[in-house]
Order: sequence, then structure tokens, then C-alpha cells
Amino acid sequence: MRLSEKGHTYALFAIVVITCALGSLSQTATNSMLTGICAEFSIDAGEGQWLTTVYMIVMGITVPAVTFLARRMSVKRLVCLALGLFLAGSAVDLIARTFFTLVLGRVLQAVATGITLPLVQSLAMTRFPRERTGTTMGIAGIAMGFAPNIGPIIGGALVDSWGWRSFYGLLIGALVLLALACALFVREEGEGSAGAVLDVPSLALSTLGFGGLLLAASNAANMPLSSEGVWVPALSGACCVAAFKDYIPLIGQTPGPMLEDYCQARKEHFLFVAAQGEIILGYLLIKDGDGEVMWMDVLAAWPKGTGVGRRLMDHCEAFLRARGKTECRLYTHVKYQRTLEIYRQRGYVIYDRVQEKGFDRYYMRKQLK
Repeated sequence: MRLSEKGHTYALFAIVVITCALGSLSQTATNSMLTGICAEFSIDAGEGQWLTTVYMIVMGITVPAVTFLARRMSVKRLVCLALGLFLAGSAVDLIARTFFTLVLGRVLQAVATGITLPLVQSLAMTRFPRERTGTTMGIAGIAMGFAPNIGPIIGGALVDSWGWRSFYGLLIGALVLLALACALFVREEGEGSAGAVLDVPSLALSTLGFGGLLLAASNAANMPLSSEGVWVPALSGACCVAAFKDYIPLIGQTPGPMLEDYCQARKEHFLFVAAQGEIILGYLLIKDGDGEVMWMDVLAAWPKGTGVGRRLMDHCEAFLRARGKTECRLYTHVKYQRTLEIYRQRGYVIYDRVQEKGFDRYYMRKQLK
């Protein structure tokens, strides 16, 4: 079924938001069903808590990998993947005969929720007019905030009436309808890039780091803090997070907050965004300077080494030349040797060194010809 561009956007956004909300609802509903689940599988409440602990860990692990997935496939295929995993996980839980099988189903559901969670914000920021972004995010926030609040009510009512498995039957019905809506109303848009590379070291460190900390916090609810089940994952997680965050040792100080109102800056200056499907890969903010000079104020790109930052700078410099600007300026920390070398290769030269806001910075400029 063909929809208008606006109708296609609304349908896509609604499907993603509802799928994500179902993930949040399943988390709190599971908590209200633990008594029945523990009784059926003859386990204690501590073991039963793995249904929620594993869900949170896997969802947190999945979110950082979504950028890679979004670069490899179109948004429709990504949403279909999430729906398929959620549906498979719910079916596994519906027929589970062992507690391990039940946990496996929750893992599949967590991956699906981890895929849709960043898509909600990305769609709101890239598919709707700027003046409607706040409204769109508000609607998504209401849906995802309301769902976990009614989860215990729905879970408790179903347990009392038809048993805990009926909840997963309800999820399957809702997910089938969402899958049909996705097939009918969401258009295929573009193809993914086969050259997308997964940043394995960063993913591994973030997985072990935040997964370890979350596991330690979960175990602390049922174990003494001196227990190996608490301090071992906590220490391991902290070490991995420390290895993942190389910013502080590089410049020797903790990064400060972004105090400037960049929403206002976006209205007054020029913002260039690089995206793959619905995932933002990088952005660059250009500010007016004096006369024929303009400033490259913020440049951010991820993952590293993919050429996103270079293409953003190429586009920006071409844009400035077209506007008759003769010079582009920027600044960077003096200890960012890799960044300095990249800027030098692009023709930028250092013209000043300034200590400001607690940072030691090189100011650089390039003549645009």
C-alpha cells in the first residue's frame, strides 16, 4: 500500500515507538510474573531475577552496535530485524519448558529493544521538521514512559486469569500486527553499505565494562558487597570502562559540560550532518567570523577511520568557497597529535596557541582558493 511521504514517516515512527514501548512493557510485566515463573520452574527469586538482569545487559550491549547495523542495511530491514527477533523471543518464551530457554527468549527480546531504542530518537531528529522535533520526542517519551507503568498491571492481570505464558501470547499478537503494518506501509529506502566495519575493540570494551557494572549492581541486591559475585564484575567492568575512555589520560583533565546553547547556534549558523539511513554518523557546525572568515566550531564523527569527518570537511569547505569565503579557522587541543596531523594534511596551519577554559589549544586556519 502506497502512502504519501508524510504518511510513510508517521507509519515508520509509530511502528518503531510501539515496538520499543513493548520492550519496556515486557520488562516491568516480567517482574510482576516472577512468582508464577519461579514456582513453575522450581527456582528461587534470585535466579528468577536473571530474566531482568540479562535483559538489561543485552539491551545495553546492543545499542552501541546499532550504528554498524544501520550502515549495513536499510531502515525497513533494520525494523523488520527487530520485529523478527522480538517475535521469535516471545514465541520461545511462550513454549519454554526450561528456565534457560525462557532466558534465551528474553535475550532475543532485549536485542530487538536495543535496536529500536536509538532509532526512536534518530527518526524524530531526521524525519520531522525542526519545529516539530520537540513534539515528536514528547510523543515518543509519553509512549515509552507509559508502557512500563502499565506493565505490572497487565502482567498481574494475565497471570491471575490465564497464567504468565498468556502475556507472551499477547505480545506475539501485537508484534504480528506491527510486522504486517511494516510490510504494508513502510517503504524500502536505499541499500546498506557492504563496506561498513564493526569497531570490535570498542564494542568489546563497552560490553564488558558496562555489562560488568550492571551485573555487579544486580548481584548486590542479593549478595553482600564483599561477595565475589559483586566485586569481581564491578572491578572488571571498571577496568574495561577505563580502557574504553582514553580522553582523560590524553589531555590530562576531565572533559567539561557543553555550556553553549547549540540549539540556538544551529538556528543562527550552519549545521552539516552525515547519516546512514536513520543513524547520524557525524556533524559539523560552521559559525560566521569576521568578513570573509568562518569558523569550524564542532566536528564529531563515529566510528573512527571511516572517512565521515573528511567528507564533512570537504563538503563544508566547498560550501564556504561557494559563499565567497576565503578562510576557514578551527581549534583543537595541543595533545591531539593525530587530529593535528589530519588538519595539517588538509592544508591547515597553526597561527596561535591559547590557554582558555582550562584547555591548551592550537588555533589553525586554511586559505580557501
